Amino acid sequence: MSPRPDVSEERTQQIIEAALAVFSERGFHEARMSDVADAAGLSKAALYLYFESKDDLIRSLLEQIVEREIAMIAHLSAETGSASQRMREFADLVVADLAQMRALIPLFYEFFALGLHHGAIHDELSIFVQRFLAVLIPIIQQGMARGEFRQADAEEVAIAIGAIIEGTLLLWIYDPDTVDIARHIQAGIDLVLAGLQPR
Repeated sequence: MSPRPDVSEERTQQIIEAALAVFSERGFHEARMSDVADAAGLSKAALYLYFESKDDLIRSLLEQIVEREIAMIAHLSAETGSASQRMREFADLVVADLAQMRALIPLFYEFFALGLHHGAIHDELSIFVQRFLAVLIPIIQQGMARGEFRQADAEEVAIAIGAIIEGTLLLWIYDPDTVDIARHIQAGIDLVLAGLQPR
């Protein structure tokens, strides 16, 4: 009997990192599982011991990105500083993270396109939206409860902030010479905060 292959978390992570590099270079549709296997130093047959299909691998990759993004901001809703300070910290974290992952931004939009037709990807993106809102809404509500912000629909404010981030990224893809990701995300969030000031 041959020894059981190493299906450790470390090996799985190695495959996901290889897949991220391959998908970023070739896109989801052009990349093949054999490309990922080669990048991970595995045979194609061995790769299928970890992931049943390319769709399964893409879903796992998205799931890991979602976990990473939420972990980066989750602490903000439990902190005790002013809501404005925490919202600016949120903007700083997002901008710093995007600077590190700038080469992957086009890949994010491949996820969005897949989400229109692929149930598992759509579900994962929906989970991300709900978890994103679950971090921001309490901060906004705390700001309103303390009189720091005027009364408004906290969910609508949080969705507007999400739209600023996603919209800025999309405009950057269209015209990177005009759109500066860091400056325009921070400026957009500053405008939202200014609109929330008590009248």
